[in-house]
Amino acid sequence: MNEHEIVPKKRSKFRISYILIILLLTGVGVFAYHRLSLKSKFRSRIEAISAAGYPVTCAELDQWYKIPPNVENAAYTITDAFSYYRLWDKEKSKSLPVVGQAKLPARTEPLPEEMKALIAQYVADNNEAIELLHAGAAIEHCRYSIDLSAGFATLMPDLSEIRSGLYLLKLEAVLHVEHGDSKSAIRSVKSCFGIARSLAKEPITISQLVRSACQNRAATTIEYCINRIKFTDEQLVELIEYIQNSEHNTDMSCAFVGERCFGIRFFIVMEEYMKIYELPLHKRQDAAKAVEARFQSTSQAHILLHVIMPALSRIAIIDTRNIAQLLTARVGLAIERYRLAAGKLPDDLTDLVPAYLDAVPKDPFDGNELRYKRLEVGFVVYSIGEDLSDDGGKERPTGKKKKGETWDVTFIVER
Repeated sequence: MNEHEIVPKKRSKFRISYILIILLLTGVGVFAYHRLSLKSKFRSRIEAISAAGYPVTCAELDQWYKIPPNVENAAYTITDAFSYYRLWDKEKSKSLPVVGQAKLPARTEPLPEEMKALIAQYVADNNEAIELLHAGAAIEHCRYSIDLSAGFATLMPDLSEIRSGLYLLKLEAVLHVEHGDSKSAIRSVKSCFGIARSLAKEPITISQLVRSACQNRAATTIEYCINRIKFTDEQLVELIEYIQNSEHNTDMSCAFVGERCFGIRFFIVMEEYMKIYELPLHKRQDAAKAVEARFQSTSQAHILLHVIMPALSRIAIIDTRNIAQLLTARVGLAIERYRLAAGKLPDDLTDLVPAYLDAVPKDPFDGNELRYKRLEVGFVVYSIGEDLSDDGGKERPTGKKKKGETWDVTFIVER
C-alpha cells in the first residue's frame, strides 16, 4: 500500500468523525433548546396560575385555604366533639347498624326492638359528642388545623373522625324517626349537611371525597326517614333548601388546586381536570375519560402520572354521582310536597313546575331530565348513573355486585 492510498483513508475517517461530532453537537443543541423551551413554557404557565389568584407552592396553598378573619371557626367545635366520642369495642358494636356489622331493615320493614334499644344506648353514650357536632355543623366557616405546607406529608387526622361523626348523626336520626319526632330527625339531617360543608374548601382530594360521602349519607338518611315518618310542608321546604345549599358546595376543583401544588410537575393534568368542572354536568364523564386517554400515551417513565390518572378520572364520576343523589333527593321531596297539597302523586315531573320546582333538573350523566316512575306503592326518582343505562329506577343492591350488573342512582319512597 503506497502513501497515496493512505491519505484518502485518513481523510475519509476524518470526514466521518467530523460529521459525527456535528450530529452530536446538533443533537445536544436541539435537546438543550427543547428543555429551555419547556422550562420557559412551564414558567409561563406557573405565572399564569399565580396571576389567576391560585397558589403554586404548598406554602402558598396553606395560606390560600383560609376563612374570613374574626369569624367563628366550626373546626374547633367539631374536633372538640371527637374528644367526647365513646366508641364501643368491636364485639359490642357489631350488632349495631351503620357503625357495626348489622344492617338497617328495608324501608318498609319495622326496626327490631333489640336494635332500637342498642341504638338508643349508643346515642345516649355519645350525647355530648352529638351535641357538639350539632353546634359545629351550624357554624358557617371552617378551616381545619392542617399544615398544607408539608405537601404529601400533610396529616389529616380529622377525616376518619368526621366519618364517625356522620354515623352518629345518622343513628340519631333513625332513633328520632322511631319515636315519631320529625323535628329532631330533620336537625340530625341538617347537621350531616353541615359537617359536609365544613370540608367544602379543604383543597385535598381525599377531603373532597369525604365531603361528597357526607352529602350522600345525608341524602340517603332523608330517604330512610321519609319512608317512615310524614313531614309537614314547612319541614320539606327546609330540607329542600339544605339540599340546594349542598349542591352549591360540590366544587371538586378546589381539590385539584391542592394536588397541583403537591405535584407541580403534573400541573397540566390538574388543569385539564379543573377545566372539566367548567362543562355542563352531563359532559364531565366523557371529558374525564378523554383526558385519561390522552395522558395514558405519556411515557411510562412518568410513573406517578400513570398511578394517579385512573384515580383522578374516577373522582369526576364519584362527584357526578353524588350530585345525582342530591338532585333525586330534592325532586323526591318536591313530590312529597305535591302529594301533601294534591292528595295524590304527580303524573309527571312537569306537574311540579313551577310551584315546587323552577324546572325539572337535568340528569348529570346524560343531560336529559331526571326520570320518575310511579310504583305500586310510592315512587322512584332516578338518574341513569355512570353506566348510562336506564334500568328503570333499579336500586343499587346491598350485597356484592354481580358481574355485568347495573343499577340507577335512586330516591325511593314506598308509601
